[in-house]
Amino acid sequence: MAEILESKLYEAAAEGNATIFLELIRQDHLLLDRVLVNYAIETPLHVAAMLGHTDFVKEIIQRKPEFTRELDSRGSSPLHLASAKGYVDTVKALLFVNPDMCLAVDIEERNPLHLAAMKGQVHVLNELVRVRPQAARVTVSWGETILHLCVKYGQFESFKALVEVMNSQEFVNAKDDYGMTVLHLAVAYKQIETIKFLLTSTSVEVNGLNANGLTAMDVLAQSRKGLKDFDIAESLRDAGALRAAEILHLKTQTTPLIAQNFATNQPDTEYQWVQKTYKKEDWLTRKRDSLMVVASLMATMSFQAGLTPPGGLWQDDFTGTATERSHEAGHSIIADTNQSYYTQYLAANTISFMASMSIILLLVTGLPFQRRFFMWILTVIVWIAITSMAITYRISLLFITPKSQELDVTQVLDYALRAWLAVMSFLLLAHTIRLTLNVFKKVEYVLGKKERPPPPLPNIGFNSPLITILEDMLDIPEEQEKSKNNPSRAYVRDAKAMAATPADVMEYPTSYVFIVDMPGISHSEIKVHVEDENVLVVCGERKREKEKDEKEGVKYVRMERRVGKFMRKFQVPDNANMDKISAVCQDGVLRVTVEKLPPPEPKKHKTIEVKVA
Repeated sequence: MAEILESKLYEAAAEGNATIFLELIRQDHLLLDRVLVNYAIETPLHVAAMLGHTDFVKEIIQRKPEFTRELDSRGSSPLHLASAKGYVDTVKALLFVNPDMCLAVDIEERNPLHLAAMKGQVHVLNELVRVRPQAARVTVSWGETILHLCVKYGQFESFKALVEVMNSQEFVNAKDDYGMTVLHLAVAYKQIETIKFLLTSTSVEVNGLNANGLTAMDVLAQSRKGLKDFDIAESLRDAGALRAAEILHLKTQTTPLIAQNFATNQPDTEYQWVQKTYKKEDWLTRKRDSLMVVASLMATMSFQAGLTPPGGLWQDDFTGTATERSHEAGHSIIADTNQSYYTQYLAANTISFMASMSIILLLVTGLPFQRRFFMWILTVIVWIAITSMAITYRISLLFITPKSQELDVTQVLDYALRAWLAVMSFLLLAHTIRLTLNVFKKVEYVLGKKERPPPPLPNIGFNSPLITILEDMLDIPEEQEKSKNNPSRAYVRDAKAMAATPADVMEYPTSYVFIVDMPGISHSEIKVHVEDENVLVVCGERKREKEKDEKEGVKYVRMERRVGKFMRKFQVPDNANMDKISAVCQDGVLRVTVEKLPPPEPKKHKTIEVKVA
């Protein structure tokens, strides 16, 4: 009888029929108590809350409030289910009885706020935060906050509502166990709406580093390319976002005022130091992986070609006659019928196989291939293996081609092979020239003769158009150079433009004055602000004006004016009043005045009257 009543109770919960519920309670006053003891998966309150039957929920919790604390087989409370489904009235009824269930977590460490945020239930989310705001700060697995979940599940409205309600810089800049902020995550997921909201409406840390030392700009550079990348990059740049290597480079330009070293006169030297500091491990890893795949594939093809030569194998034994040669089953047909072709075929295929095996052996032995010279050697070995495979292919086709068509096929294959060898020779020569140039540059750098090495040949220098075109053609694509520590070529241009902004610093009795040249820069493009620890920051951007008739055939013949973003940082002494700073730009010169704090008044001597005891 009790089991029948319990079954009917669950049916009434699914239908939301409060009348049947009251009738069942009248028949058995202990029905709810039995359910509390006997349920295995979920209670009737779970069913009613999941389906949004608010009246039924109220009837149960009025009689047994402890039902709100019961968890189903996945650790979810009725509030979890109602929040995930977005039933605001049901949520309010449950919160009225037991608001602390906002802090209850399921087996995946998620509380009702997390589920509401993941499902985009904004109205429920607002109600839960209003009752228990501290529940929004509970983290889940891997240290992810509720904002991380909003970004992962693409719930911008939930994200926006939480940021506006919590209104906390610490909340927005919280990191997970991998050091990822919500800005890192939004950039990785290419959520441009979330990115723009963070950059324009919050105090998000634009240049925060994750556990791998990457900023949001680094994450964008290493992510899969997409149509939104340009807009995301522009938004980040407008907010002052930098790459990790750029931040390190800029730190070298923050100099104490006492040292009076405010101008960066050697941008190339500093950049070279940064470039040498950060090894291109990411590029080398991808290069090694590619070589391993190619070498394995070529070794497999060469091995198979050696076991099954063109023409196949003899299938029977033949003792021979006066006109026919003898042969044995399993032997190569081409070896018996055309020994010249077979010798060439065997030599080319063996070279390809041994070259491929050599590459695999060198890569798996763990030798320290940390320099591009060694990777260049491996690449040359790959070329040898590929060329040998091409020769093997030519011999195979010639052997199986009928005599009537042999001349035509020979001409086609010869032309193709010559073209292939020409391309391979050109690439080998070009890479050899590039390697030689790098050797010359490093030798000149070590000897310290000049910033730029002299030309090795008359009338052809390292800056000549021929060498420039050759280096650009052979250089690694910028997408591959964007490792986590290596500055891009665009950054070099920005660094040079930044270094072309000299400054003077003057000390007056009552103030410090910073004078910075700003030729060709509008005052609206100049920004002056203060960072922590008395650091004065002057930044802006030089832009090149585009000609109106540029599309009609007008183009630049020579471009020497450096453009791009710049930033100068100055360490201001402790006696500077950072609350009283003024900046004026006139005739291309920016003048920033920082007033000094008034000196402390000397303590007056106090005379103590001595009285008679």
